[in-house]
Amino acid sequence: MNTEKTSVPAYHGAVVDTLVLYDKSPAKSDEILSAQFILPYKNRPFRRVCQFIFLTVLRNKILIDTVIRELCARNPKPKTTAILRAAAAEILSSDLKKHPKIIHSWVDYAKSELSKSESGFINAVLRRFFPALERLRANPSADAKTLSAVYSHPLWLVERWLGEFGADKTLEILKNNILPSEGFLRKSPDLEADMLYSKYGNYLNKSKYPDFFILKPGHWQDVSELLSTRHFYIQDPSTLHAPKLLSPEPGKTYLDLCAAPGGKSRAIADIILGRTLSEGSKYPQESLHKTLIVSVDFGAKRMDTLRENMGKIDFLKSACVECDLRGTNLSNILVEHKLPILYDGILLDAPCSNTGVLRRRPDAKYRLAPEDLAICAKMQADILRNAAGFLKPGGKLVYSTCSIEQCENAEIVENFLKKRSDFSLEKSITIFPSEQSDGASASVLKKNS
Repeated sequence: MNTEKTSVPAYHGAVVDTLVLYDKSPAKSDEILSAQFILPYKNRPFRRVCQFIFLTVLRNKILIDTVIRELCARNPKPKTTAILRAAAAEILSSDLKKHPKIIHSWVDYAKSELSKSESGFINAVLRRFFPALERLRANPSADAKTLSAVYSHPLWLVERWLGEFGADKTLEILKNNILPSEGFLRKSPDLEADMLYSKYGNYLNKSKYPDFFILKPGHWQDVSELLSTRHFYIQDPSTLHAPKLLSPEPGKTYLDLCAAPGGKSRAIADIILGRTLSEGSKYPQESLHKTLIVSVDFGAKRMDTLRENMGKIDFLKSACVECDLRGTNLSNILVEHKLPILYDGILLDAPCSNTGVLRRRPDAKYRLAPEDLAICAKMQADILRNAAGFLKPGGKLVYSTCSIEQCENAEIVENFLKKRSDFSLEKSITIFPSEQSDGASASVLKKNS
């Protein structure tokens, strides 16, 4: 160990600790970040830069590791690997003229933490990293293996998308998935929300989606008041497609299944509020008080978040119910809570593979395996079958996922309709990941009157 102390940015150690922890026990990226930067107060000042580097590594992990393997005759030790990955992430996200400074700072950190030979090894690898990266990126081949490496997606998933969507759409998905995700806030459609926006609007940029705003980097704390109210909610634009397709009306009853953390229930409520404000002659104010949204999920942590979010809605009736839709009789629980059994509309946002939100959850693509799609599809079919029993005749059931896989969307709906002649398909959409939105899919199923 080299005991000579050098002046390096303090965040280097926190980033390396995070990457080493991730390698030892892979988990969801938000859980890793929480463990590293929320609990230990001393690390909080570095959260933003550490989060950026950590997520950049995850978005580009296969690419970074491919280049490192090319430049290393042997497998580096865990801490050395973490340093190389962190430095590579900064190189990837910086201008060419900044590369020497980045390399210098990480080599200085290595000198303070590792042996002279290991810090020299890191120096040699980092100085050759960008040229090797450019050679890989310049490969004219568009085969699945090259796309997998350059855009850091598992080979099996790239092959699947090429077969399902074709080369152009697959390339578009891959390119969008490695972009840093934006922080979106959705605004409610009422005057109080407009007044709050006028107060905090300088921290927000408008997006191409109505009532969705992009938070300027580094200003989460500045808009904390907004998020403590019912008027603003952290939400990606893709999540609004399903509630819109449900087309909820004031005075009716709605069941939101797999509802946590509550974004879609909140969206349903705001759509109803907006219709009351804009269509007052059709929907008088008192119709709001006759509206009911029942949000269902299970698990203590998920229910706590769901109740907190729905507790902010005070202009209509709502209830949060805990139930495992595959293993518990929801009818009995609804009766216990003195809630209706049948509903005018149902939103089922089913658990899925998350292939539409890999930009926002870059770690998910490394946990996913081909067999997981079949497991998800079986679960989705079971939940959809159970959900259909709670819909009134003439009502709508919107089945949605944040997956772009046909086996989790179109095929689930097709198989359901083969068994349920009392349902028909009204509409089906698939939204692919874009520069300002995650991917999602939704289908509207109507029950015959």
